[in-house]
Amino acid sequence: MHSSARLDLAEDVPRLLAAQATLHSRVRDRALRLEIDWERNEVRWSGDLDRDAPARQPLAGTPATGTSLNLMLALAARRLAPGEEVRYALLERGRQRGVAYRAGHREAVEVPAGRFEAVPMQRQDDARRRTTTAWFDPYLPPAPVRMLQSESGKARYELRLLRIEPLQAPADAS
Repeated sequence: MHSSARLDLAEDVPRLLAAQATLHSRVRDRALRLEIDWERNEVRWSGDLDRDAPARQPLAGTPATGTSLNLMLALAARRLAPGEEVRYALLERGRQRGVAYRAGHREAVEVPAGRFEAVPMQRQDDARRRTTTAWFDPYLPPAPVRMLQSESGKARYELRLLRIEPLQAPADAS
């Protein structure tokens, strides 16, 4: 799968402008594209949508995609006080689904890459009895140092930061 998102900054908050995703499989390749029209406050879809999904919809909140959500959460974790909440309209295959994350108190998180003081951003999905928590260190690039998803109180999957590698300076072209 390949996905990308184009954002801009509006008052130091990322704002989704467009996104696209391509999924290659043995059965069928899928491609989906969306654009946000901020003047009309709507999302426009093209490509492999769900059958009954309209090609245009009014935005049902601050839009995010799987590609942009971690960036948006990482930046929210830097500015929110513990207990404050941020809400997004998660855009997936022609559908919008409301999601909310609550910021927690900064806490120590131990992962293979080391020990970090990170802010947990937690989402509760009562219908699925699922809790998702992503911990973001405000001094690192905007990616979670740990992510944990639990269903009915049991861990279902966990992601942990393995290492941090410094960026290499580009080779001099001359």
